[in-house]
Amino acid sequence: MKCNRKKGLRVAILTLPLNVNYGGLLQAYALSKVLHSLNCITTVVNRRRPYITQKEKVLFIIKNIIIKFIFQKDIKKIVPYFPSKEDYEIITHYTNKFIKKYIPKSEDIFSTEQLKQFCLGNIDGYIVGSDQVWRPCYSPCISNYFLNFIPEDLNVKKISYAASFGVEHWEYSAEQTSTCKRLAKNFDAISVREDSAVRLCKNYFEVNVEHVLDPTMLLTAEDYISLIEEGKVSIGTLFAYLLDTNREKKILLEKVEKKLGLKVFNIKAKTINRQSRKNIDECIAPPVEDWLMAFRDAEFIITDSFHGCIFSIIFNKPFLAIGNEQRGLARFKSLLSISGLERRLISHIKDLTDEKIVESIDWNRVNSLIEKERQKSLNFLKTNLFQGYSDKRPFSSPNQEACSS
Repeated sequence: MKCNRKKGLRVAILTLPLNVNYGGLLQAYALSKVLHSLNCITTVVNRRRPYITQKEKVLFIIKNIIIKFIFQKDIKKIVPYFPSKEDYEIITHYTNKFIKKYIPKSEDIFSTEQLKQFCLGNIDGYIVGSDQVWRPCYSPCISNYFLNFIPEDLNVKKISYAASFGVEHWEYSAEQTSTCKRLAKNFDAISVREDSAVRLCKNYFEVNVEHVLDPTMLLTAEDYISLIEEGKVSIGTLFAYLLDTNREKKILLEKVEKKLGLKVFNIKAKTINRQSRKNIDECIAPPVEDWLMAFRDAEFIITDSFHGCIFSIIFNKPFLAIGNEQRGLARFKSLLSISGLERRLISHIKDLTDEKIVESIDWNRVNSLIEKERQKSLNFLKTNLFQGYSDKRPFSSPNQEACSS
């Protein structure tokens, strides 16, 4: 294989759809930025599910009503709701600005056939990851994330970086397991985000993999602070970033607020209920920069989000992580284990004591552990992305030309 020393290696990143998920956006941003520093020209492949039509939307609402009132079940827990293209553009008003400014992405791709056309372009290598790209229920098409669209005779690099199953148990069907196992064996190198994923890959795909950091942790707090609007400050001191709220979490939040004497604030849309066109404006996700600002300014953080934990660590903020089984608890356990912060995870309100709230964190030790993992993770990228190319070149500092798409 040969790569152009002057232009840089052209790398396509295949991750989950870019939308209003702050962690998802920032991991794509971080991986692009790191690859840019290695003199790569990156494109984030924006593989999406098809937008819902008005007819499909009406049928979805009717089905929801029938299941809810006849069978006493909530369909939202069974089938995810996808907004129409018009609604989506409103909801992603601010996050799309961030994507356009900082993430070099492809046009929206809605099918395997479109991916096949994309890969015929001038691409030297593909990186699958990060985020829960290998969790079937989150994927637009799980086999796409094992690069099933690349012709076998096409000589390109295939690796995964920090790919995640999200959970510790196996969620693939027998057919999915067979297909993805065959495809995984064609990768040049595989790395995963959780230690449990190392075991899953060995048991079900029969491949050996490496355990690496989420891409967001390859950057520093200073890298993220540079994105925040100068002079802008948050409106509180106790940042509550909760994806799923309930009575128990509200009680926990009140207990911490009272104990520390801090003011609670959050950064999120007023509502996530997208079923009514009347309130769609209330579903607009705040700017990514404001979300980062919240971590910078907070004195304490409570979160049930995986990336909420990550950015608490990056910004060296005392935090409590509430276990989120439905969204994937394996991610929390693995992250907190490698950073020596297992005691920050709580599963029930009964686990919360005054001592745990005020317990100090040895950030020097945590930062040292993360830095060690950071260098290991960067080495995985450097070694496996360029290995085998006849025209190897030294890793350079970022330059604007290499970042363009």
